[in-house]
Amino acid sequence: MRVHHRTILAQVAALALGIAAGGQAAAQQNRMGLTPDQMQDINRTIIKTEAMEDAWETAGLKGLKISGYMDPTYIYDQNANRAGFQFLSSEFSGYSDTPFFGNATITFTKETDDGTTYNLQLQPLNGDHTITAALVSIPLSDRQTRLIAGKVLDWSGYEYADPVKSALITHNLLFDFTLPVAYTGAGLDISTGSWQLRTMLANVDSARAPEGKTAPAWVYRFDYWPEEFWGVGFAGVVGKADNWNKTVDADGEVADKSTAVLFEVDGYYNRGNWTFGGQLSYGTQKDAANDGVSDAKWAGASTTVGYFFTPRLQFLVRGDYINNEKNGGGLFTYTAFDDGAGVRADGVNGLGMDAKASADCDAGEECKGANRYAVSLGLKYALNPNAWLKFEYRYDGADQDVFYDVKNEEYKKNNNLVGAALVVFF
Repeated sequence: MRVHHRTILAQVAALALGIAAGGQAAAQQNRMGLTPDQMQDINRTIIKTEAMEDAWETAGLKGLKISGYMDPTYIYDQNANRAGFQFLSSEFSGYSDTPFFGNATITFTKETDDGTTYNLQLQPLNGDHTITAALVSIPLSDRQTRLIAGKVLDWSGYEYADPVKSALITHNLLFDFTLPVAYTGAGLDISTGSWQLRTMLANVDSARAPEGKTAPAWVYRFDYWPEEFWGVGFAGVVGKADNWNKTVDADGEVADKSTAVLFEVDGYYNRGNWTFGGQLSYGTQKDAANDGVSDAKWAGASTTVGYFFTPRLQFLVRGDYINNEKNGGGLFTYTAFDDGAGVRADGVNGLGMDAKASADCDAGEECKGANRYAVSLGLKYALNPNAWLKFEYRYDGADQDVFYDVKNEEYKKNNNLVGAALVVFF
């Protein structure tokens, strides 16, 4: 009988010790036959863990996630007679020189206990830190209905600006020439089940409204994904945007804007080894055509198909087309200017009118801009879960001589580009 009482007393003492040092978990460990020294180690671990959690929360690090990427890129551009590496460059000279590849980005995301999220994305360009996104999202009636405010990258189309999420090195023609870069404003993000609606009143590609402009643009996107492997969405913009046919100030900045209306529908299908993405776009901007007086109008399509030969190796093909012949051409916030030799074209990107079309336009005849297309072939290989190698061959063409060959000093109808990139992310 004494043995039984001592056993009970020992169990009670062990339970009290466990509760004092860290609760029921330690007591449970003692019942598993741990020695007093092992119990002390467990108790110290519990105390240290709790202290670390308290310090982490006090420092504001609870709910914080840091992510980022780098993608040093090699580009060969035939018409530019240029081959070399591109990394952390803010110079713009066509689709092969954009901040959407050959860059480094770090993103800070924090979520508080009440569900409020903060997102800050930084991109260094030539040593200057550029804030590419800074958005706060606050839950209202529930966490599926949110107030959003700040700066966010454009959410149109099926391709992402982020090279980690995009399949190829370059982006499609619609991404480069028919869509905004970012919105700065406030709105709502509403989601439930398999659909989501985002809408804002915002400045388009501008951190602040210029003097004399009081009406923000309306931007929106709706997504629907009834099953995990496919979905559709549509997005649009209605509002003022830069118009290079308008007044330009002494610093070369656009001093006036005009109304633009953009609409696009896109979708994806990813199942098994196959991936598909596609987009149809339509847009117009008042008084922004290359003839200098008319409205710019365009319509385009893009699609990308991918196939995984192995879990690590994916083959990709993309095709793009933009009909841009109306009123001499002209795209979103984009106008081609006379090169001084009678050609009204952007010889790097292959947009605008060749010599004959420019002469016809100047003579009062129909102004007809060049229609554009592009085809890309690519490979994406996973070196490990956080590093990819990308390769791309791209052929750009037009139905007019609007690409300038700097080596031969002449305009022609096409250009060739080869690229390679190492994308590392965490």
